[in-house]
Amino acid sequence: MNHPPYIKYEIRQFGKIVISSEDYDIKKTFNSLTGKSFDSDTEYQMYLSNVMKLDIFKYGEIELFVNDKLIIKGEISKELIKNN
Repeated sequence: MNHPPYIKYEIRQFGKIVISSEDYDIKKTFNSLTGKSFDSDTEYQMYLSNVMKLDIFKYGEIELFVNDKLIIKGEISKELIKNN
């Protein structure tokens, strides 16, 4: 019987694992945190205002890892990123 390959997804910030999953691809979460999932700065800032209340993430660099390999870096930013 073939088993699917083991895949571990992580979002790290300041060298620490903040979110980890073995069954959910957290790239969508990463894209939301870095503003890539939003059409406007207003939407992004509204999303961040809710996320930051959870006190899980801080403003600054985050990294997406898959099976302990760095895939991409991004920034949780207080600044407007799309200028619209």
